Amino acid sequence: MSVPATRPVRNRRPGRYQLSPYDKVSRGAKAKFKAGPFHVNNPLSLDQLKLIQYAFDKGGNGSEIVVSTDDQFISRHNFMSLLPNTALSGEILTMIAYHLTLYERAKRNDAPINWYLPTIYAQSALTVGADVDGF
Repeated sequence: MSVPATRPVRNRRPGRYQLSPYDKVSRGAKAKFKAGPFHVNNPLSLDQLKLIQYAFDKGGNGSEIVVSTDDQFISRHNFMSLLPNTALSGEILTMIAYHLTLYERAKRNDAPINWYLPTIYAQSALTVGADVDGF
């Protein structure tokens, strides 16, 4: 059995889809913009930047309520858990669950069901004799 001779590697032409790991390809890569402690893909307006700086001001009062709805609120201390490399607060998760529940209720006008339960629900469900009907 004979094997056809191939060209040495240095004489081969690269294939149509071959890329060298040393080629710097920037197509499709989005520029990053700094917004407070975060890097975002799209530039923010001056008002949005001021809001981020205000919400994540470490010198501010930690008990100040930054976000408030009918049933939920988030203090500056809880908001700081959204910073990189910090543990996420349960109140943030509860607010997201509350927001998603309101979104689902707006889509479905037929039933006021909680599709996304707050984090305290697990504790209430495990407690003997707890009333979980309020969720």
